[in-house]
Amino acid sequence: RDFESGRTVAKWSPDDISKKWAGIIAKANGLVLVSPEYNYMFPGELKILFDRLVDEYKDLPVVVGGVSAGAVAGARVVEALKPYLVTLGMNFSGGLYFGNVGDLFDEKGSIQDDAHERRIKRVIDGMKFRDL
Repeated sequence: RDFESGRTVAKWSPDDISKKWAGIIAKANGLVLVSPEYNYMFPGELKILFDRLVDEYKDLPVVVGGVSAGAVAGARVVEALKPYLVTLGMNFSGGLYFGNVGDLFDEKGSIQDDAHERRIKRVIDGMKFRDL
């Protein structure tokens, strides 16, 4: 919600949202991106946000978590995001898949499956963070 603009903003026309997002990305030595699957793709608002920057993403490691209510576990959103993020200059470090989220997480958002928790830890531990 903090980065929603409802319109496409060219990277050469920075606004307050773009500046705030650039500040966050500049401080990051890695990114864990969790996105719902929306009609077999990532949400358009996410693309609008990421399109605001280019150079700031260079060599930024990124892990993508796909989320869905069904058994496919957000695999399509991970696969859709991978080439896009690589094109932006990020280092894709892996995917995490969260299907049947209504059963996988409790009311407080805690994961209820040890195997998923171990996989998350392995993927994030395997990231090669960039030096700031």
